[in-house]
Amino acid sequence: MWVIGISLLAVPSLLVFHRAREPEYQKKSLSEWIEKYLSHFDRSPGDREAVQAIKHIGTNAVPFLLGWMLYETPRWKANLYSSANATMAALHSRWRLNDDRAVNKAQMAFLALLVLGPDVKPAIPDLIRAATDPQRRRSREYARGVMISLSGEAVPAVVACLTNEDRTVRLFALEQLGDMARVAQDSMPSLEQLFTNSDWEIRAAATNTLLKIRRYVWEEDKRLFPQSGRHHPHD
Repeated sequence: MWVIGISLLAVPSLLVFHRAREPEYQKKSLSEWIEKYLSHFDRSPGDREAVQAIKHIGTNAVPFLLGWMLYETPRWKANLYSSANATMAALHSRWRLNDDRAVNKAQMAFLALLVLGPDVKPAIPDLIRAATDPQRRRSREYARGVMISLSGEAVPAVVACLTNEDRTVRLFALEQLGDMARVAQDSMPSLEQLFTNSDWEIRAAATNTLLKIRRYVWEEDKRLFPQSGRHHPHD
């Protein structure tokens, strides 16, 4: 299939796109390493080599990876593709416009951010903004995935969102803490404070999240101390 690719990245509103030269490791650019990582995903030794390279680049990679991961096809471009491809198909069945390159790079960047782990911590504010942006689709889920991967590193920032004026942000924080139940025990007092919130959906979400955390604590106690006789959090 003949593909005419348009891969210019849309600049995320919450980031200043870095035009600086990409960081390198062993004379290969960050882009080359994340492509290698995806092509060898879960297959050694290429997988291990790419992981080592991404970790070596470390925090210098974060601004680039974040910018690539947060790519979304702009509406004007989607409309352009739709109308242009209909015309081009009449000329040649294999001609079409797309931004597959940028979309694929977003996925590669997401996986690379998971590799970096704690090095991504400074990007938590940007991740939260992306994860709560209703205009985003694919990149919003990527941002949430990276937040979950940060585990305990992200909990304080997520707990702080529970008092945000934006209801969408508060609901996001409640859902995220539920997904982080394993490391979110310190959030329990903040969740209990929401039981008297005037918004029934906030109250319900806080209750459900607290139950998830208590269930995890109970299951861990049961695993570590099988004879303790503690009651299930629903009892």
